Amino acid sequence: MSIQDETQLKEMFLAIQKEMRGKSPTECMKMIKSILASNDIVVGVWPAPEEPSGISYHVIKGANLLREVIASGKAATAAMGVAPCVCVEQAVAAENIFGDKTH
Repeated sequence: MSIQDETQLKEMFLAIQKEMRGKSPTECMKMIKSILASNDIVVGVWPAPEEPSGISYHVIKGANLLREVIASGKAATAAMGVAPCVCVEQAVAAENIFGDKTH
């Protein structure tokens, strides 16, 4: 992923984090479920100060679509969202629950 892509992910991450600030855990979960339901691709993003972009990420939903697009070499239109996570393990757990059912 390019630094430009990572910058966009970081901006999306910071925006959703700001929107969730002060909300109850139940309200935050509703927001995340909405992100998952309304996007073809959802990337779990968490702070990673050791990374140049300051974030790290893991695809929660849409990995199959991404693989198909990469294999075809053709551009595709897909809705993409970000789910804030605290670590890679949380993103992987979200993928196991909400992600593509086959890999």
